[in-house]
Amino acid sequence: YVADFGINAGDGHVQKFTATGGFISKFSTPINRPRSATVDSFGNVFVSEGGSQAIAKFNTDGTFIKRWGGAGTPFNNPSGVAADNTGNVYVADTNNNRIQKFNTNGDYITGWVINFNGFPYCVLVDALGFVYISDPQNGIIQVYAPQF
Repeated sequence: YVADFGINAGDGHVQKFTATGGFISKFSTPINRPRSATVDSFGNVFVSEGGSQAIAKFNTDGTFIKRWGGAGTPFNNPSGVAADNTGNVYVADTNNNRIQKFNTNGDYITGWVINFNGFPYCVLVDALGFVYISDPQNGIIQVYAPQF
């Protein structure tokens, strides 16, 4: 799955490709400035929308399920999005300098401020639950141990 930012606000999409790069499909619902896309272990696709300050949830065929966040919410430029193997969703809330964790329905679980003078942009969660956060401004990656 690739988040295709688009040229104009509201014309971005998510495109689905094979493992070898062959085009499969494009989600029919336009997404407002998609920055990142991830798939959880249940087949849900989550997309961070910079233009609408939200996270959008789709099924693997691209059918829209729900959106959380939006203007005036705790998000300020949600960039990276990742999912762990239990269905939790992690969002790099770039301009708020933090990571937020939600369940698959968009209910807030926890969040933490990033301990560097920069901006978290990408987030990744490995199979053991370690959270990796990149800060391209400072050229670093921080790793956080799982919270059991």
